[in-house]
Amino acid sequence: MTYPYMLANGRISSAPAAFASKAGQRIRLWLINAAADTAFRVGVPGVRMRVTHTDGFPATAQNEVDAVLLGMGERIDAIITIPGQGVPVLAVAEGKDGYAQVPVHAGANRAGTTNDSAVEELKLARVATVADSPPLPASR
Repeated sequence: MTYPYMLANGRISSAPAAFASKAGQRIRLWLINAAADTAFRVGVPGVRMRVTHTDGFPATAQNEVDAVLLGMGERIDAIITIPGQGVPVLAVAEGKDGYAQVPVHAGANRAGTTNDSAVEELKLARVATVADSPPLPASR
């Protein structure tokens, strides 16, 4: 089955919900793949993410990654530092056309809403999985 839209925060990529921030600000991303049959490569082109939690549990190794591959139902928490220009948080459908995005503006430096070149950059990025940042064992 083909789905016509990929959503981020309930919005399609051509009409995304944008967020304001400041250059140098650290932002925590709570990323959830709620899709039924699509894995997503998620990242911010040119910005490293520090994965702090996987599926709600603290990660044993807080790895810095370029992008993470989220399977269906998987969740991660990651921290990014906003660069001097606005950037898109992208979720690119693996093996399919389409992506979802959330532009993050850096002060007056606004992120664009047409990010096809950023999508291509993210497709070339080294990707990690949830398994690369396993959760800490539960305490007894």
